[in-house]
Amino acid sequence: MKIIKFFVSLTVLIGSMFRLFFIEDNLLRSFYLGLVVISSLATFAYIEDRSPLKVMKLSNFKKNYKSYLLGTIIAFLATFIILGILYLSGNVTQIEFNFDDLYYVFILIVVFIVQSLYEEILIRGLFLDVMRRLFGFLVAIIASSLIFAILHISNPDFTFLSFINILLYGLISATLVHKQGHLYFVSGFHFGWNFLQSLILGVISGIKIEKPLITVTLNDNLLTGGEFGFENSYLTLIILIIMLLITFNYKVKRTSFQWINKFPLAHRGYFNDENPENSLGAFKNAVNNGFAIELDVHLSKDNEVVVFHDYTLNRMCGINGKVKDYNVSELKKFRLYDTEWTIPTLKEVLKLVDGKVPLIIEIKNSKFPGLLERKVYELIKDYQGDYVVQSFNPFSMMWYVDNAPHIIRGQLSGKHDDKESGNIFTRFFLRHLLFNVFAQADYINIDIN
Repeated sequence: MKIIKFFVSLTVLIGSMFRLFFIEDNLLRSFYLGLVVISSLATFAYIEDRSPLKVMKLSNFKKNYKSYLLGTIIAFLATFIILGILYLSGNVTQIEFNFDDLYYVFILIVVFIVQSLYEEILIRGLFLDVMRRLFGFLVAIIASSLIFAILHISNPDFTFLSFINILLYGLISATLVHKQGHLYFVSGFHFGWNFLQSLILGVISGIKIEKPLITVTLNDNLLTGGEFGFENSYLTLIILIIMLLITFNYKVKRTSFQWINKFPLAHRGYFNDENPENSLGAFKNAVNNGFAIELDVHLSKDNEVVVFHDYTLNRMCGINGKVKDYNVSELKKFRLYDTEWTIPTLKEVLKLVDGKVPLIIEIKNSKFPGLLERKVYELIKDYQGDYVVQSFNPFSMMWYVDNAPHIIRGQLSGKHDDKESGNIFTRFFLRHLLFNVFAQADYINIDIN
């Protein structure tokens, strides 16, 4: 079935791209390209049986649509501030109104919503995400910003100042996407900035708009931006620098943490002889009794997140080998303490709990972080309930600092006298929480035994 979906989708995509060669108008071509990109990503999600909005970093619309509106409003304010300064400084020479083509305003709204979305999805969505996974968030933010600026070089009247301003905007947007985890705010700002300037100036990034509603004639200098528009203005440079400083100090809204000392805690679930630790039965008992749940996660051989405490299967399942040596389908055959219950996946636990009680998810990773942390994040990022992540491995928590800073992090510690904790120097650093300067834990959990 997926093969059929693929070839049908590929045919539509090739036909759509071919159509681009016959569109001469820059604005219309940008709009059409946006439709192609968005529909292609939606098609990809359809093929993979995934949510198109999640693929495009636009999930949780009901929760985040206000961010889009806020971004649009801030873009409007920034544009009016620049225009106001230009007016007071005598750089506005003429203002003309054109109400004969009001319908064109609605066309511009649709065009720039699509255009801003597809650029954000490609640059701050897909490219930023790929670069972050390969090289870390700092390189990803710089690289995506450079690419975004370079893509404007072929625009008419492009200058070095234009490059710097667009680069700064890219740094601001990429940082916000990294902190917020979605594209709503930056897409709203991108739309508001482009739409309002096209509406009153008739130019955006050097591209002329045919029928602006209000034609504001400006002096041609570096204060106004000249033929390229406000993105070639020193006023824009000053505003962007201020916005960049605000962005770097912007504290993202964190997941809830108030419940941590209020709920009774069921460690590995509320288990008994019939419902062993870390079983769906133990978790169901905890939910029924209103207990928060602590659980442990590993990666299986086929890279699925499974809920199990030990690294080896001997104690719970009577099987030789480690959790990571078996696929999920194989792990499902092993009984927990000879009961009816098998090893659950984290996805199954999230579905069972469904936000009824908080979750404390312990990352069982004794090596360098990456895949397990990312897999857990992909499962919990849209989860509608309270949760935190914690680990004995500070590098696992550092992964969340870099990639999901809004998630509450807990650092576990103890004697660290086992071989899994590393050499004598590593164990000393772990025992005395010296890595916490990087892990930036919100709370510390000490094993006093």
